[in-house]
Amino acid sequence: MRAFALLAVSALAACAGSGTYNWAWYIFDPRDPRGLGHLRFMIDGAWATLSISIASILVSVVLGLVVAML
Repeated sequence: MRAFALLAVSALAACAGSGTYNWAWYIFDPRDPRGLGHLRFMIDGAWATLSISIASILVSVVLGLVVAML
């Protein structure tokens, strides 16, 4: 765990130290029309992911019970 933390800190320090990277937080800024559109797209994707995950869990539980009963 400590090695992962050191690796993460060193990677972030390398990114921050170069000074050439622009983090571009405006992409998800809800005050910007483009950012609001991107944010809505991400939220829609999260809901789609959750609904597909829940549906697949339900189907697998039902199929698992049917196979176990056989």
